[in-house]
Formats: sequence, structure tokens, C-alpha cells
Amino acid sequence: MDETIDVFEVEQTEDFKTEIKRFVKKKKFVNLPNQIKELIYDLQKGNFSGVMTKRIDLPIKHEIYKLRLPNKDTGEGKSGGYRIYYTVMFDNKLVLLITIYYKKEKEVVSDNFIDGLIEGYLLAQSNIEEED
Repeated sequence: MDETIDVFEVEQTEDFKTEIKRFVKKKKFVNLPNQIKELIYDLQKGNFSGVMTKRIDLPIKHEIYKLRLPNKDTGEGKSGGYRIYYTVMFDNKLVLLITIYYKKEKEVVSDNFIDGLIEGYLLAQSNIEEED
């Protein structure tokens, strides 16, 4: 039996990268990069965890997920750890890590903020493709 396994490309918004750097440098959360690598590995294999918060059909069909990730540096579980928003774009096999925040610093992020980060990423990508 020949089973095809979907492999997804995983990319990060600039906001996501900036927050990871800030957590490592300012907060000394040195285990976070390894946790993110493990998450990326799972996402590449199509293992989407967390809660789907929104499904959007236009202009690009995608689903947005919110994932609770424990903070291994403080020993706190998921409830006091990180929140990661990511979107899965099934048509082009792309997972975009949108943003991450630490629950002790921020309670929630708005839908408008998430939507803006996705739109900014898509706009930047379309500008890069036009340059090629």
C-alpha cells in the first residue's frame, strides 16, 4: 500500500521571530527555541494541535489555530505558558507561525492583530514574487 504523507512548509512572521528573540534575550527562556523546533517538526508532518479559532475562505483558504505551549524554563504548565497563533494554508501546504506571547505578560490578542500579521506576510510575499 502506497500512502502519501503531506509535508508542510513552516514559515515565521517577523513578529514571531522578534518575540522569540526577546524571550530568549530578555527573559532568559533558553528552552523556547528547542520547543519551537519540536513544534515546527510536528507541523511539517501535518500534526496540527491547538484549537481552531477561525476558518477563512478568501482570498486564500486557511484555518487559524491557537496553541497553548508550556514554559519549560519556569516549569509552568500550559495554563501559565505561551500562546502561539498559527495558520494552515492547505492549498499551498504552508503553515505560518503568526505570533507568540507569554500568558503572564498578555491575556489575549485581538483578531484584528492576527489578521493584520497574516495580511502583512501575504503582502510581503507577493512583493517578493513580483521582484523575481
